[in-house]
Amino acid sequence: MRALFWNLRGFGHDGRRRQLIEYMREEAIDIVVIQEMMRTEFSLAELEGLSRH
Repeated sequence: MRALFWNLRGFGHDGRRRQLIEYMREEAIDIVVIQEMMRTEFSLAELEGLSRH
């Protein structure tokens, strides 16, 4: 099992989201923890969009 812990700012930008998804796929990441963000809420669709499952 592989986990990614990332201090991420700018998750709302498409480029940053694509960067995260590509990295997760390349490295076969199972768990992602995003921390220290300006944003406090995410829609379920945004979070489900990160999953390859």
